[in-house]
Amino acid sequence: MKQTMPQKYYSRLWRAIIEFDLIAAGDRILVGLSGGKDSAFLTYALALVRACSPRPFDLAAITLDPMFTPDFDPAPLAAFCAGLDVPFFATRADIAGAIAQGGGKDPCFICSYLRRAVINRFAVEHGYNKIALAHHHDDAVETFILGLLYNGQRKTFLPKTHLDRTGLTVIRPLVYFREKDLRSTPRLHGFAPLANPCPL
Repeated sequence: MKQTMPQKYYSRLWRAIIEFDLIAAGDRILVGLSGGKDSAFLTYALALVRACSPRPFDLAAITLDPMFTPDFDPAPLAAFCAGLDVPFFATRADIAGAIAQGGGKDPCFICSYLRRAVINRFAVEHGYNKIALAHHHDDAVETFILGLLYNGQRKTFLPKTHLDRTGLTVIRPLVYFREKDLRSTPRLHGFAPLANPCPL
């Protein structure tokens, strides 16, 4: 399949990259690839950007098995990345066990925290300086509303965040994409999103 995407998608992607200075020459970027439609599109889109960017950068993807099910198979993700010439890594962490030990308290927080910790550690150990996540515009709005309702805070995540403890930078190149824009993206790259293994 020819690797391409609509010009309007390129425009939104490059707008975010340039406006928020998300990518610099020499960056080594690790994409968090869950297998859902958003992270699959981000991996695909950054592979296309890498091919024509005036700022040369390295790109790889990582998938984390949270051990919610005994039969998680990363092979389809590995094949998808191979077709894009994107190095692929798979790792495991017993997030399911950690949630069970937490007694059901804040399972989403526990999962998110541990996922970030595992991916950040991998990035540092393997020489990546940036982590790309597939959060989009609607995610930013939802995060703002949840923060307002549950914490009384008027803030959301930023398109670019430097992590002082690790020296990593988290980037979110899909910040100008809406959920409705991403629903049809599997048709662009041909990868069928994996079912979410989360039991909650």
